[in-house]
Amino acid sequence: MGSIGITERLARASASHPWSVVGIWIVGLVVMAASASQIGDALTTEFALLNNPDAVVGAKLLEERLRGEEHGLEFIIVQSEGLTVEDVEYQRLVAEIVEDVRGLEGTVASAVSYFDTNAPQMVSADGTTSLI
Repeated sequence: MGSIGITERLARASASHPWSVVGIWIVGLVVMAASASQIGDALTTEFALLNNPDAVVGAKLLEERLRGEEHGLEFIIVQSEGLTVEDVEYQRLVAEIVEDVRGLEGTVASAVSYFDTNAPQMVSADGTTSLI
């Protein structure tokens, strides 16, 4: 029989001193939790391209020469528990929301509701939900 390997020695020591192993684990977890709380803003989900890849150059050229600046697209979902798009009260509520959104000049370019287009894709099957 050859010499005892390190993993076997570690296993024997752990088996002969189980409460010491539990204590070491607890201390290790406390140290990891403390260090994780101190890391702060070092980790982020932000990224930046450090070079100027062809994709970025192409997107800028498209924006400058063809399309212009791309604007965001947002949807507002209007939903009622008891009213449908056929009810005047629901129509009034949607009209007020659209008017408020259109009043955000400089921020919102346009706002279109189901009542402007009568597009069935903008209303749920039961008529209680619509898109702006």
